[in-house]
Amino acid sequence: MTVHRMQKPLLTIALLLFLLALPRCSGISPLSPTDTLSDLVYAYNHHNFANAKSIYKSCLHPSYTFHFRDEDVGTTVGDYDIPETWTRSKDTVATGLLFDNVQSITLSIPMVDTGLGSPSGESYLVEDVDVDLKVQANPSSSYHAAGRVDIEFRQDEDGNWLIYQLWDDTDDGGQSWGWIKVKFYTSF
Repeated sequence: MTVHRMQKPLLTIALLLFLLALPRCSGISPLSPTDTLSDLVYAYNHHNFANAKSIYKSCLHPSYTFHFRDEDVGTTVGDYDIPETWTRSKDTVATGLLFDNVQSITLSIPMVDTGLGSPSGESYLVEDVDVDLKVQANPSSSYHAAGRVDIEFRQDEDGNWLIYQLWDDTDDGGQSWGWIKVKFYTSF
């Protein structure tokens, strides 16, 4: 294929626009909690992209903890009893299974658009973050969790704000964000 002289500048511009559209976690450090949360939403909504799992994982602090909804703790899904918390490694495995085994995911967190405020110190807690998660597993099976979560961000050694803890308080007819993760963790 021959590229004409006029097409080279257009290809260069297209490549630059593509690179600028990539989320910050894919190369530029997340500087604020809003940036990190935006990248988490991006990873969910683009779960079928090759780098979605690594973007998701890069948004989580190495000591990340996911806190299940009180009503979910002790509930059995398959043969798995939902614990109080998950570590980063268990959460990323479950989220990876979710990403790999669904047709579509839509995660909406309106605070991403309005901003989470300005953190001070090494830790920053944002309470009552509205979340709406829709998962279409296949044409006849879907899941929905909506409600609020609390998110604690902490800076890593490089000064990047990462999600340190997330407390799930979503629900939609018994389906919470955590319950959906467990469903895919135990199904595959």
